Amino acid sequence: MNARPTPTTPTSSPRPCACATTYPTLTLADGVQQQLKLLVSRRLDLVADRVRITARIQDLLTMISPALEKTLNLRSKGSLRLLAQWQTPAGLRRAGEARILAYLRQHGVRAAKALTAKALAAARTQTVAVAGEATAAGIVAEMATDLEAVNGRIVAIEETIAGIVAGHELGEIVTSLPGIGTTLAAEFLAHAGTLTTYPSAAALAAHAGSRRSPATPAAVRVTRFGPTATTGAYAGCSACPVSPR
Repeated sequence: MNARPTPTTPTSSPRPCACATTYPTLTLADGVQQQLKLLVSRRLDLVADRVRITARIQDLLTMISPALEKTLNLRSKGSLRLLAQWQTPAGLRRAGEARILAYLRQHGVRAAKALTAKALAAARTQTVAVAGEATAAGIVAEMATDLEAVNGRIVAIEETIAGIVAGHELGEIVTSLPGIGTTLAAEFLAHAGTLTTYPSAAALAAHAGSRRSPATPAAVRVTRFGPTATTGAYAGCSACPVSPR
């Protein structure tokens, strides 16, 4: 006996995701956007250099004098200027208060008297010179000067970035958002430009990889720019099963 054919149920083709029509067309960055990309990238390089040099100076100072490393703040211009000239407890004691104070004031260091007193107090706690101290001291002096230069470059490039963001057509809007400063605004504008390539807020959200966190309200979208920057700005696509609803 021949088996009866089993009737087949017509299957419906999956509905295309509405997000597919909202992705932006990639275009060449305009002059201002490209300028911001280059400056933001350069600033990140300089910040990485600052972190690396600072960590190395701290390591060498710990070897030379733990008390001196603990006393000096390497984010301070005064501490870096001091280390560019004196790096060891013995050298600070030989220089004396009057000479150190005059040197710091000559270089425009604020609170020079307090810094001098703290450095000498730390220097007096150690009378033993460690092996390799002279070599380490020479490296610290060189790296302190390098760190001063890097800090100056970061300040200069941040001033340039601030000027470009201030003149950008969206600069005032982006920087008015809570938690968004000039640097973060520059990074956002370097990626998004003038937003003319995005037909909707959902398209921008899709490009940014915005996704609602299960622990956050539906109005909050979490992206690399943080939840505050994107609150209410990125509406999810209701037709897409992976989009926030």
